Amino acid sequence: ACKQGSPLVSQVASEHRGRLKVVKVDSYTESQLAAQYDAGDYRAPLLILFKDGEAHGVLKGTTSIATIEGLIQHPEGFPFRDDTLPSVSSTLAAVPDLHGAELQETLKESKLPVVVFFYNDNKDPNCRAVASTIAAAVKPYKDKINLLKMDTSSAREISYKYDSWSGPALVLFKGAKAGERKSGIISKDDVTRMLERAISAK
Repeated sequence: ACKQGSPLVSQVASEHRGRLKVVKVDSYTESQLAAQYDAGDYRAPLLILFKDGEAHGVLKGTTSIATIEGLIQHPEGFPFRDDTLPSVSSTLAAVPDLHGAELQETLKESKLPVVVFFYNDNKDPNCRAVASTIAAAVKPYKDKINLLKMDTSSAREISYKYDSWSGPALVLFKGAKAGERKSGIISKDDVTRMLERAISAK
């Protein structure tokens, strides 16, 4: 996962040259420093945004260009401490959970446009932040959209298939095929526009 994330960080650093300084730390050899920032698990990558000497946002695990850009532009959506936001399961308790084998059957049977939120509920602040956004945005559409959620940790094959394994992703399905997709930090306006397009294309 760390090897997968390094080229992404390098690309973002290049695009923000002169405005952003990137420093890498080996959390295995610098264990004391890593522990200070909850980065003691050296098997997983951790990206922390610092401003004025303080940690303002954090990304844990494998990520994407879009998510890193989200951290830079909106660090408030990536709280440093994982327990500052409720779990996805709690925030979207009314949204049905899908398991891998159920997706195609659901797509065939649904009479409403299907939107699936791919997430990882293992204390991931990114997914938790997006879940809160979705919960607020979807209220006016609850009878017009079939909103479902899928935990990528228990549906790896499906999440890889739809390129939605590395962080929060919202995918609109047209029939049995995936259409529009949003990943990383997703704003309320992004969600609303996606739902409006889903309804109009029905």
